[in-house]
Amino acid sequence: MKSYGFFFQEYKSRAYYWEIFRMATKTMISCVLVFYSSSIALKLILTILIISFYIFMQLRVQPYKTRSFNELDYLSNAVVVMSLILGLLIYSTDIIWLRAISGLSMFAINTLFVWRICKGILLTITLPWEEGQRTLIHRLLYFLHVRIPYIFGMITV
Repeated sequence: MKSYGFFFQEYKSRAYYWEIFRMATKTMISCVLVFYSSSIALKLILTILIISFYIFMQLRVQPYKTRSFNELDYLSNAVVVMSLILGLLIYSTDIIWLRAISGLSMFAINTLFVWRICKGILLTITLPWEEGQRTLIHRLLYFLHVRIPYIFGMITV
């Protein structure tokens, strides 16, 4: 059992099966993408349905031990679904302005998600108090912390 513990160590004990569920979801998406090669719209719709079901189950089960992992899993899949919906809209319409708005919306949603991840990473960084102990990356982060505090003020010095 110890050799397979990495499969379920991040999950609550009642959700020990979640890794298998995640793999099954990915397998279903792969099958849809391989076997429904004739219609891109059908591929997108089926993929949206599969990921939406995954989100529904994830919100219901809350499988991760930490709240932040549950939020990250939910948000990442929600961003994927929104991107797929916007991609379907871009693919299925000939209206230029609608395609442009959809593309910009997709860019904005994904950029905000990446920013949220970066912000979470930056919140965990604590810079060494003494300047001699700082690496080049620490120095860069300290510079950003001092020069742009409204963005990088979350870094602990």
